[in-house]
Amino acid sequence: MLSNSARVAVAQSAKAGARAFHASSKVEARKFFVGGNWKCNGSVSQVNSLISMLNQSTLSTDTEVVVCPSQVYLQGVQEKLRGDVGVGAQDCWMQGNGAFTGETSADMLNDMGVGWVVIGHSERRGKGESNIEVAKKAKYALDKGLSIMA
Repeated sequence: MLSNSARVAVAQSAKAGARAFHASSKVEARKFFVGGNWKCNGSVSQVNSLISMLNQSTLSTDTEVVVCPSQVYLQGVQEKLRGDVGVGAQDCWMQGNGAFTGETSADMLNDMGVGWVVIGHSERRGKGESNIEVAKKAKYALDKGLSIMA
């Protein structure tokens, strides 16, 4: 059961998401979506192999493909991967840049050209990430123009 403050945060996040969804008058057919979360895996060699494979692949224009490498590989993947494959972060902080050791802000992701972020993954929730934190992260990411996988 959610506390009152969690309900308010979720409601605010939902309103932000609704604004983002309804902000465009252009109606598009819904695409099939494939998102690959690389989790805490990889090496420079493995990442380069995956990028090479994806860059040489034939992908359907009816499918949106997004990969979410570990944060340490994020910028390299963004720079080397072909443009029709999206790149996402595995998490982002609930506010802008500052003294938040180990966090990555939506502002930083935007600066790198990363367009997606995973918010509220079950593994993070299992470590104690609350509904309020997830809602704040989702709202901030949406406000900064990121697309979210929740």
